[in-house]
Amino acid sequence: LQVIIARYGEKIDEFVDTIANSRGLKRTELNNITLRENLGIEKWLAEMSSAEFIVTDSFHGCVFSIIFRKPFVFLNNDERGNARFDSLVNTFGIKENRLNDFSQYNNSKSYSLPENIDSTMKSMQKRSMDFLLMTLN
Repeated sequence: LQVIIARYGEKIDEFVDTIANSRGLKRTELNNITLRENLGIEKWLAEMSSAEFIVTDSFHGCVFSIIFRKPFVFLNNDERGNARFDSLVNTFGIKENRLNDFSQYNNSKSYSLPENIDSTMKSMQKRSMDFLLMTLN
């Protein structure tokens, strides 16, 4: 279980511990301080890619969960804005991965990514490349 969180507090710690215990996973916490002081980018990404499950309230935590095809849940982060999260939910069909509060978590769900994630990623990559080529021309 990898935990990528920006906000700290007793409630989120309890929530993460509940998920780790229910899934039989060891908790590993990654955050901006860990990245800057201990791990470095390469190790941080390696930790993300080897995670079995991710809990985050970070946009980048969500993006890397998708890139590495990891099951994950993310908590709304009103302080940092939800528009970027809305875009991810709509683009990748990950509505069930979004939690407005801890009570929405359901241990019986896998929180895996939708089966069409690869085709969605390819479509988005093509769209981005087309935009770049058009702009450069």
